[in-house]
Amino acid sequence: MTTSNHLGAAAPRVRRTGFPTDRNEEVAVREESGRREDPGRREDPSPAPARRPWMRLTSVTISTPAPAELAGFHARLLGWQVTAEEEEDGTVGWAQVKPQVSADGPTLNFEFERHFTRPVWPAVAGAQRATEHLDIWVRDLPASVQWALSCGAELAEFQPQQDVRVLFDPHGHPFCLFT
Repeated sequence: MTTSNHLGAAAPRVRRTGFPTDRNEEVAVREESGRREDPGRREDPSPAPARRPWMRLTSVTISTPAPAELAGFHARLLGWQVTAEEEEDGTVGWAQVKPQVSADGPTLNFEFERHFTRPVWPAVAGAQRATEHLDIWVRDLPASVQWALSCGAELAEFQPQQDVRVLFDPHGHPFCLFT
């Protein structure tokens, strides 16, 4: 059943998902007509649970040629602490940065990547693309940009928005400071 919204356009049908959400929101589900299944897609033989099991995002892992160095940069930038470093063959293969106990935020893990290629942002055809970036909320954008630069960040040439500044960490991963 399709209804029309106040502009006369087809409005999405609304149904309960059966999955718990923070506010038990209704989720709009658009009717899909004429959709073809991907022939390479395999169906999971196990049935989906009736309700979403408990899950919590706890960390983000970033590939780098020098985990300890990049962990140190992010610890300085955010005022967090390096909480772990693991060596493998005499090289730090993994490092971790966590917020102070009284602060919120995910753990940042830095994992050694032997064949790391510095990402290019904005994307350029044929070049290594940034597949993720960190968004960092700040109260004072100019002061925060200066702090990030003093920690070793580099300001991107292209800035897409007035209230956002894109910077690069010492290994070229983009991150955004925003108000």
